[in-house]
Amino acid sequence: MDMPTPTTSGNGYPSWKWNDIDSVIKGDIVSDPAVLNRPKVGKPGEFEDQLVFEVHSDDELTCRDQNGKTYTSQDWSVWVKVNSQPYRALFDAVKACGAESKFEKGDRVSIRLAGREDIGKPSPMKVYVVQFKKGEKPQAGANGQPAVSDLL
Repeated sequence: MDMPTPTTSGNGYPSWKWNDIDSVIKGDIVSDPAVLNRPKVGKPGEFEDQLVFEVHSDDELTCRDQNGKTYTSQDWSVWVKVNSQPYRALFDAVKACGAESKFEKGDRVSIRLAGREDIGKPSPMKVYVVQFKKGEKPQAGANGQPAVSDLL
């Protein structure tokens, strides 16, 4: 059985990386988000919580991973460290649209690396701008079942 590469969430999608200022992923969320406890990169024996969800981007995008391998796709895994700046920016955008801190499959998201800010540490903090739009839910038909038109 082939195992997914370390840059995927297990579904075979490559992981999106914001390599450059103004790099952006924009599209539909196609999986329900999950928080996974994963090993920290470069810190053997240490773990951290990361939020992961998949995005079908509006356009075909090209991105390179931490090993320099290049991927081109419209389907991406997005990994965000819990309590990081992009995590907070994502949930601020979700709250701003009245979604009560919840986002899910069917919603739309745009996450852009807007810049880097010197915070007095060896590496500058990456600053992200996030836009979020709640997806439309299909209307239920009789007895709470999906309407026939929603199934077509």
